[in-house]
Amino acid sequence: MNSRLALLTGLLLPLTFAPLPFGFLAHLSLLPLFFGLYRKDAKTSFRWGFASGIIFYLGLLYWINFLKVEGITLYLLPLGVLLLIFYLSLYMGVFCLILSLLQKRFGDFAYLLAPPLWTSLEFLRSLTYLGFPWGTLAYTQTSFIPFIQFADTTGVPGVTFWVVSVNTALFYLIRNSAWGIRMGIVRNRHSALRTWIILLLLFILPLLYGFWVLRRIPETPKILVAVAQLNVPPEIKLLQSIEDRFDILHEVTLQVPKGGAQLMVWPETSVPGFPRYNEKIRQELGNLLKESDIPILMGTTDYIQGEVYNSAMLVVPEEGITQTYEKILLVPFGERFPFDDIIPALRKLELGQGHYSIGKEKTVFQLRSTKHETRSTEILSPRFSTLICFESVFPWLVRSFVHEGAEFLVNITDDSWFGKTSGPFQHAQMAIFRSIENRRALARCANTGVSMMVDPYGRVLKKTKIFTRKLLLERLPLRRDLTLYTRFGDLFAWLCVGVSLLGFSASAKSKLKRSR
Repeated sequence: MNSRLALLTGLLLPLTFAPLPFGFLAHLSLLPLFFGLYRKDAKTSFRWGFASGIIFYLGLLYWINFLKVEGITLYLLPLGVLLLIFYLSLYMGVFCLILSLLQKRFGDFAYLLAPPLWTSLEFLRSLTYLGFPWGTLAYTQTSFIPFIQFADTTGVPGVTFWVVSVNTALFYLIRNSAWGIRMGIVRNRHSALRTWIILLLLFILPLLYGFWVLRRIPETPKILVAVAQLNVPPEIKLLQSIEDRFDILHEVTLQVPKGGAQLMVWPETSVPGFPRYNEKIRQELGNLLKESDIPILMGTTDYIQGEVYNSAMLVVPEEGITQTYEKILLVPFGERFPFDDIIPALRKLELGQGHYSIGKEKTVFQLRSTKHETRSTEILSPRFSTLICFESVFPWLVRSFVHEGAEFLVNITDDSWFGKTSGPFQHAQMAIFRSIENRRALARCANTGVSMMVDPYGRVLKKTKIFTRKLLLERLPLRRDLTLYTRFGDLFAWLCVGVSLLGFSASAKSKLKRSR
């Protein structure tokens, strides 16, 4: 077949991500890649795989070019986007190259290694704070909740493995169909029945597990959480006075009756300046706390021993600031220059980035004690952790908060910088998996949206549209049990890495023997 067919994969994949409702296409999006590069040499496979990746990431990440930024960043942004897309596309090129090498060694059986290989490459590019997990195939499946409950065991890599496995089974099935016979690409028509059985099991087994999990939901205490979506565009945000900002905070927050929630959540950087040191902010905040009588988690900045942090602060009526969390994973080139803590000279570079310091403590916030409404003798002190902005896309960070004792999760973000693009929807889509992986409810508060309430099974209970001012109020369950994923982390992903390495090393040894 013509290698250009592989480019169709690059066109199909962006359609499978939010906000488009075509996630089901992910289960066949890799077929053009498989057929177009079938039995092609390594060089050809890499070239067309890389080209398909370029198309994919251009379609998926186009919105980065529309980020609302200023100064020199505005002019450097297109170059940064091109470099990012080039870098991400290398992974698809490498996938196709290795698959070609494996096919020379194992024949058609090489495609059985496609699921662990794709999963490994996705997983490896998500590691460390420089990781970029956007475009992970698992995130296309958030609309199919019963099918993805097994993420509590395997995490996101398991769902990606599943999606690629379905593509692989379909590839084998088509090759052993009547069409495949006519095209001359079939070697064993008798394997069609076996492939059909495998394909059916790939859907039946996850679905059975999902139904089993969703029928066994335990009764747990709940906490009444309010989320305030302020809808303050960035061009206004930078010019607003403290009084104007608190007018908006009053308007949204006081939609909840006095004492009518156990926690009020404001988005990232909702409070300007440094609340610890600004008397005007403390006064406005104190007045609002008296009127609402609700503990407030607010996104703001903090100044500690000469360092500036992107922070979340818990402020409690009559007590003030009780706990803080300083963001650990800062946006590279946005909130800080990478490695500027190791090479201080990098801090002198001015490319429009922020100069925030890295937080070091995985804070677990604790709310004041309340009685469980259905068991009045049980005293609860709900515990939660906060994910600031894109920290929500890193599973390994989130599970560490749950390990520390978080009973539910809060994600505060701005997202106004995305504008009216696919960006905020994709960002929100990724956060849903953190609930499934750890069986923790999630309250997500975005300045301009998407804000939402998610239960421990990834079901969105309530959500907002983007660029609307809105308040959400919902009872979220508290959980203390730990899933297999929370306990053992990315064991499945590392297993895929191991299998891929074994396959690649076997292929390399075979090539070395032939060359001798």
